[in-house]
Amino acid sequence: MASPADATSRPARKQVAKNKVLGPQASGPTRGASGGGKPGQTYNIYYDKWTGGPREDRSTQSKEKSPYRCDPVKDTGRTKGTYNPNAYFCAFFAKGCCPNGEDCGWLHRIPTRQDQADTGKDVFGRERFDEHRDDRGGVGSMRSDSKTLYVGRIHPSSATEAIIEKHFRQWGELERVKVLKDKGIGFVTYRDRLNAEFAKEAMANQSLDYGEIVNIRWATEDPNPKMQMMNKRKAVEMTRQAIESKLPEEVVEAENRLEDAQAAGIAKRSKQESTSTTISNDPAPTLYQGADGQYYYDYGEYGYNHETQQYDPARLAQYQGRAAQSSATPLSLQDRVKASLQSTATTSVTAPPVPAKVKETKPPASALGALAAYGSDSEDDDQD
Repeated sequence: MASPADATSRPARKQVAKNKVLGPQASGPTRGASGGGKPGQTYNIYYDKWTGGPREDRSTQSKEKSPYRCDPVKDTGRTKGTYNPNAYFCAFFAKGCCPNGEDCGWLHRIPTRQDQADTGKDVFGRERFDEHRDDRGGVGSMRSDSKTLYVGRIHPSSATEAIIEKHFRQWGELERVKVLKDKGIGFVTYRDRLNAEFAKEAMANQSLDYGEIVNIRWATEDPNPKMQMMNKRKAVEMTRQAIESKLPEEVVEAENRLEDAQAAGIAKRSKQESTSTTISNDPAPTLYQGADGQYYYDYGEYGYNHETQQYDPARLAQYQGRAAQSSATPLSLQDRVKASLQSTATTSVTAPPVPAKVKETKPPASALGALAAYGSDSEDDDQD
């Protein structure tokens, strides 16, 4: 595929001569049998179709292979539209039948990601509608970012997917290709809408490796919920990128720094939570940083040493024993009453109450009593 640089390095060549183009641009007769139209029909140069005339049964209609086909390697080149920033892509170039070459006022190249997509118009400058046509043809709908093409009338083979990818990859970057071999249909999803619109026109009434004339239409939305969620996420991401592209660089850099700081904080908290040790599904004890392991900290009746990163064995064993007892099956009301009565009876038999001893206190001796005890008429004194 030719790059945009190659498109401006050489002039675009004329894909066909003017006297061979079907329609009013031809120098010779273009109506009737010689021009390919039928009596009563009018050629629409914009859509490259004959319109009007008598109606025909669609079941009896057969598609005719287009006599032209675009070759991006040979046909890509510089035109007058290259110097016009508002120029759209040439629809006749996509079909392979532009007779103007470098004098064309439209772009003769494949759309790239640098091309801005207009929501109201397609890649060729045609107005998009609010809804898809009933036959899923035309320019598409503004309500959906049409990037998936339905490819019908495929010849089934073991290499069908590779064949479709070979023919459709030249119109832009593919996102995925899905083939239903039993039904002879396929779905081609491009990364950008402009490439899908270009490929729809370029592959209209074209054939693949087995000469089958494929039917190209817009695909309906994928009913798979996973794909719908994926498409929604992609739409949100594209919207975010579009908004960021219009913001000043200072705002984008500040937002990136904020996101990096938040991510670093989340990673730090996750690391702390992963390294903390828990016992019996209890939260880890709160540690005092910088304590040098000289303290034990109580949490849930067990201690933790920050320096050794270990729990106190004695206190931990006591805590686990009590936890095991508390986790046992609780006693019924009758069992608790029996246990209370047995405890009361055992206490009354084995440990009778002992009366407290009362210490006798002697009255203090007074001076008068001492004098009364002394007798002046004592016999001992008389003997003296």
